[in-house]
Amino acid sequence: MKARDSLLVALPAVLAGVGLGYLFAPAGGGARGRSEASVRAAVADAAVAQEPRPPLAAPGPEPARVVAEPVTAEATPRVAAAELERALDAVGAPSLPASAGTGGIRGRVTDEAGAPLAGVAVIADVFRIDSTRQAADVGAGPPPEQELEEFLREQARSWAEARAGRQRAVSGAGGTFELTNLDPVKTYSLSAFLAGFVVESDDAAYAVMPGSNVRFRARRVHVIPIELVSESGALASEGVVGVTRGDREQFFAWSADEPELRISAGLVGLRGYAGVRQSGFGRQGVDSDAASEEVSLDVVANGEAPVRLVLTPRSGIRGLVIDEFGGQGGRSVVRLLPIPAGSELDERALASSARQSWQLGNRFEFLDLSPGTYAVGLSNWEEALLTYAITTVSEGVTEVDLIVPEPDPESHLVVRAFGPGGTPLEDLEFRWMHRQDGGSRSGSIRGRRAPDGAYWLLPKAEFFGEWPSGTSFRLTIEHAQLGARELELEEGQREVTVTFEEPVSLVVVVGGYLGSGYESRVEVSLARKEEGGPPQGLRGRGSFGGREGLSPEGVVRYDNLAPGTWEVGLNIRSGDHRSSPVHSREVRALSGEVRVEISLPELYELTVLAPELPVGTRVALMQDRDPEHGGGFPASSDARLEDDQRASFDGLVAGRYRLWANGAEPMEVEVPSAEVVLEARRED
Repeated sequence: MKARDSLLVALPAVLAGVGLGYLFAPAGGGARGRSEASVRAAVADAAVAQEPRPPLAAPGPEPARVVAEPVTAEATPRVAAAELERALDAVGAPSLPASAGTGGIRGRVTDEAGAPLAGVAVIADVFRIDSTRQAADVGAGPPPEQELEEFLREQARSWAEARAGRQRAVSGAGGTFELTNLDPVKTYSLSAFLAGFVVESDDAAYAVMPGSNVRFRARRVHVIPIELVSESGALASEGVVGVTRGDREQFFAWSADEPELRISAGLVGLRGYAGVRQSGFGRQGVDSDAASEEVSLDVVANGEAPVRLVLTPRSGIRGLVIDEFGGQGGRSVVRLLPIPAGSELDERALASSARQSWQLGNRFEFLDLSPGTYAVGLSNWEEALLTYAITTVSEGVTEVDLIVPEPDPESHLVVRAFGPGGTPLEDLEFRWMHRQDGGSRSGSIRGRRAPDGAYWLLPKAEFFGEWPSGTSFRLTIEHAQLGARELELEEGQREVTVTFEEPVSLVVVVGGYLGSGYESRVEVSLARKEEGGPPQGLRGRGSFGGREGLSPEGVVRYDNLAPGTWEVGLNIRSGDHRSSPVHSREVRALSGEVRVEISLPELYELTVLAPELPVGTRVALMQDRDPEHGGGFPASSDARLEDDQRASFDGLVAGRYRLWANGAEPMEVEVPSAEVVLEARRED
């Protein structure tokens, strides 16, 4: 077979629409590394997307909005035969050696009853998700149009790489299989096939390392003819069938030419859709003009009897979010609230309504609604209402656009943030904390950026009223290069102005780290300390809670910090994933890079003997806080009594601790200490 003929077999999708395919291919090797199947699918999808498709059947009245007539797509462009021949001859068929590693994966395949199943083909492909980018592509101009020959070379290379890394095995009489010659350091994606069966794994078979044992279960496929018809009995031309099994719903394309559904046994719900408006991950059929009622079906009991799904026009609300002032950054949500007859709209109830529609771009929909009056509102995640509309649903789908108005100064907090040179800052992120009655709520809050550079934040209405005693609000403003500023807000405040200084860097060196025996358990925390006050929250680089992993030498670096006083802390993580502070020190970081050394203190172990308590009893140990931090017991750890009636704690600093367990008398201990005895509680 000539090289050209090999590619004719390997790249059918390319030949189906190659002229268009190479225009859609990413430049700079972006297609390299994709699997053979994904490459074919991507090219085929690109070609199909350009071909005019017949409209989906959509019985019922059309929406009220007037939509411009669609532009008819041009016919798929064709590549001249001579050009294709020249490109294929130039590419050749890449030849890569087959995988010859020393790793292996074993497994077993059973049927629905648990009996071993022979003859199942198991395929291992190298698992590849490459999220790296070429540094030269950042900030570069548009890529040049890719030549046909270059595109084909990339696809051929991807095909060869997939074939070279693939291994196959067939299950034997005992249902077992073994994949060999695998690279022991690579991850593989496993799939299994047997005609007439759906073969799936309860394990994470999409990402398996050699040495694993993977179980597959084969479920027989049942073929069910589906009739998707309108109320008049007319057969639809194409549509979508949703299959619900438990809390999982899958969508399958349906057409009059291919009306059969192939699914495994079980109790399922079937629902048909037509006039589908959009598709995408998990959204096929969500937005459609017509749908059937869900039909419950026992797949085995039904046999091969056809299932008729009668499409009826859907009623509901569909629309767009239109915001000409500033983008919402994808953090807003559209909510729905029914309004009973004779009632007024409760705006707070709308802003917190659990009936939500996830936006696809700026579109939203609420379908299959009962007739009545509804309020549709746009709110942020702080449940503050940006805008709303009230509409009536009777028959069909009502189109409602949510127009986001110019912000009202009385219901917004305006933030003006400037850099060291006095320039208004962009790309700011905001965090919001509300404390009241001993509790707190926190989260991100999105700002709308005005043309003058100011950010308009919309907190919940309670911020603008009278604050009860003990109420406080804190705003954190963060910039990726200049760090974060935390501000305590005042009652009645409507504007915030803040200027960021040049950031500083802090390099923390942990003395005594190597050889301590705690290398895998030491954590560094960093807290900003305002003048005259306690540390205000934790801040770290790239990790929640401010804890940062150390380098093998016991060094960690923090960049983009606001100048000021910082508290550096050392913590020891226990087996229950808690962390106990063992040392801290303050450092003034005002400019440039500041290096601070903090040494691990001497740490001790404590053994607790509880001969009167059951094995497995949980024993808790808490350290007294030093008076400088307000007393109390901040650091705690747990251990359980082993078979010898002992529980052990380590990584403890010297000091006073409290020890207790269910059924025991609490006691205080001093560390360091010899073994202590925890006695059972005595009856009074």
